[in-house]
Amino acid sequence: MNTYAQGITSFNRGWEFALVDDFYSEPNWQPVTIPHDWSIAFDYQESADGATGYLKGGVGRYRKSFVIDNYTRDKRVFIVFDAIYSHAQIIINGHQLDVSPNGYVPIRLDVSRFVEFDNQANVIEIYVDRTRDVDSRWYLDLVSTEMSRLKSNLRPLLRAIVFG
Repeated sequence: MNTYAQGITSFNRGWEFALVDDFYSEPNWQPVTIPHDWSIAFDYQESADGATGYLKGGVGRYRKSFVIDNYTRDKRVFIVFDAIYSHAQIIINGHQLDVSPNGYVPIRLDVSRFVEFDNQANVIEIYVDRTRDVDSRWYLDLVSTEMSRLKSNLRPLLRAIVFG
């Protein structure tokens, strides 16, 4: 489990992933590093649609445990996702924070009210639904990403307009 302190910190390592039948299936967790694309582990299928790169989708679950030191207690804690493709539900310590219907826009979440400080365990879970037959696989890089360049962003208590 990683401990995060003030500043912008990479959040890409220490994740677990499981491909499941549905959101309620018991996961068989495997360690992964973000960015991650589970579809490339499958063989290409002629029966799959060309928009999906002829690759299988499915339902994926991601989770990561982390701790935040007590120094950040008076700060706001943000988690920023460049993208999660697609139909993602984001949960921190049992609180559903966001539902993202597509993977083409960044997500910035203020998780300050939902995280534990004093080096106590926090868990972020992300459920990704890629079960649609005709879907899109838009490659931003040589490898598409289900989640990419995730960061925790700790800032002093203040309000600012994001993306504006």
